[in-house]
Amino acid sequence: MKRAIAVFVIALTAASSARADREIPFNADRITVPADSPVHYSRSTKKYGDEPVANFPEKFLLTGTYYYGDNDFNDSGDQNPSKYVFDPMAYIVPDTAIAARLPHFVERGGPAFIFLKNPVVFARAVVPDRTARQVRCRTCGVASGHIEIWVDQLTVGIACDNPDYEARFLSVNRPRKTTLMPRPNRAC
Repeated sequence: MKRAIAVFVIALTAASSARADREIPFNADRITVPADSPVHYSRSTKKYGDEPVANFPEKFLLTGTYYYGDNDFNDSGDQNPSKYVFDPMAYIVPDTAIAARLPHFVERGGPAFIFLKNPVVFARAVVPDRTARQVRCRTCGVASGHIEIWVDQLTVGIACDNPDYEARFLSVNRPRKTTLMPRPNRAC
C-alpha cells in the first residue's frame, strides 16, 4: 500500500510540475506562449517610439520559406524614377511545426511571417550574388527558398491590426537552393 501511495505522489508531482502555456496581456489582446516554446517572455518595450512590443531574447532555430527583395513599402523614386533606392527586406514564412511553438495572439493568431531585422546580413549569408542583383528593383521578383536559420531577439507586436513578428538573423543552419520568383502580395 505504501508503495502504491509513493508511486501516486511521484506521478502527481510530475504532472503538476509540467509547464503550462503562459498568457501575457498585450494591448487589446493577449499573447499565449506555448509551454514547449523555444522562447520565453522577457519584457515589453516600445518600438518606433510608441508601439509596444513583447520581447523574447532567446536564440532558436527557425525553419520556413524565406523571401528577400525590395521593401513592399519602398516609395523612393515614385516622383522621379532616377531617385529610386533599393530598400532590402527579408522575411520567413515559418513552417507549421515551429509556428505552433512560437508566441501567438489569442485574437489575432500567430506569425504568418517573421521579418528579419538585418536583411543585408541575411542576404550575404544566403542569397547568391547574381540573384541578389536580380531583385534590386521595385518591380523585380524576390529570392526565395526553404531554409533553417538561427535567430534571436524575437519581438511580437501589432501593425495594421495584424500580428507583427521580427527577429535578428544569426547564422544559417542548413541552406537550400534559392530560386527567383514573382513578388508575393503582402500589402497591409
